[in-house]
Amino acid sequence: MSPPPLQVLLGKLLRLFLAVIALYGIVYVSATLWRERKGPWVLTFDETPSGTPRLTIRHEKLGIQDIQIFADMEEPMPAGFKPVTVRFKSPADEPGFGKLLFTDLTFLPGVVTLDVFGHEVELLPRTLVINRKTIPWSGAKDIHLKPDERLPGGPISPQKRKQLGREFP
Repeated sequence: MSPPPLQVLLGKLLRLFLAVIALYGIVYVSATLWRERKGPWVLTFDETPSGTPRLTIRHEKLGIQDIQIFADMEEPMPAGFKPVTVRFKSPADEPGFGKLLFTDLTFLPGVVTLDVFGHEVELLPRTLVINRKTIPWSGAKDIHLKPDERLPGGPISPQKRKQLGREFP
């Protein structure tokens, strides 16, 4: 005696559902591993012994080690500042000082743009951009931000950045 057609249909639907769930799980895990394979930017926000704010940039897989950006001596550290190391894996990650202007972390390391004491610092896998001037990673080591190098009008706000897309004036 064969099972009723409804039971056969439900059995096939259940097997199809389980196959789709398994396939979804495999694709999701694979996409996540592919997205995160290069790892995030690792930024250390601290200060030198003389009290100068310092940002140290590292990314092991890109071969970027200990590139330091120093703010001007006149820049005060935020009240209650404690040194912190941030691994930028999600847009919710906050810098130790300055403001986070933009992140695109779809595929790590992605793009991270910060306002550091009025200077725009943008981390791209291919290059470093400070105040919209490109600095090759190979040529960057110790960078000192000077007050007269700030952008007129300051860094572009996140709202204006959305309007302009990636085309900056």
